[in-house]
Amino acid sequence: MKKVVLLTTMAVVSWMACTIKGSFQGLYITNGIDLKNCLKNKDKAIISIWAPKCKGEFCYSLNALQTKCDLKNTTLFIVAEYYDSDLMQVNYQTKKPIFGIDVDYYNSNTTSRYLSSFIYDVTYQQNLRGRFLYFENGVFKKSFEAIEEI
Repeated sequence: MKKVVLLTTMAVVSWMACTIKGSFQGLYITNGIDLKNCLKNKDKAIISIWAPKCKGEFCYSLNALQTKCDLKNTTLFIVAEYYDSDLMQVNYQTKKPIFGIDVDYYNSNTTSRYLSSFIYDVTYQQNLRGRFLYFENGVFKKSFEAIEEI
């Protein structure tokens, strides 16, 4: 009985350290501070800032990103830059849900404003290059553009 209580308590404490506000049509809504807490217990993690309609050189499929991260033993967190109902309904082969930025928390519906605030909250830096943010044990290490850098 004591073991069950202890395990349950540990699970609650662990979950409380990584609080996600809620979901909206399959998208988990969060802010940078809460998501950063989720990174603390990950040896290696990447936050990918995903633009659903991105067509550029450094735009990758979510399935390809997950495969690359699996090969490198890195946890992938996908954060949507903006909401696109059609592309959010696709059944991607990712291990974690897609996260959306809490615009109410950042008091803005302007993408550039809430995105820069979110990125600052998880990295404590501004004007970073690329859509990938790399962390070790919750500590921001670098940002980059190309999937080959994972």
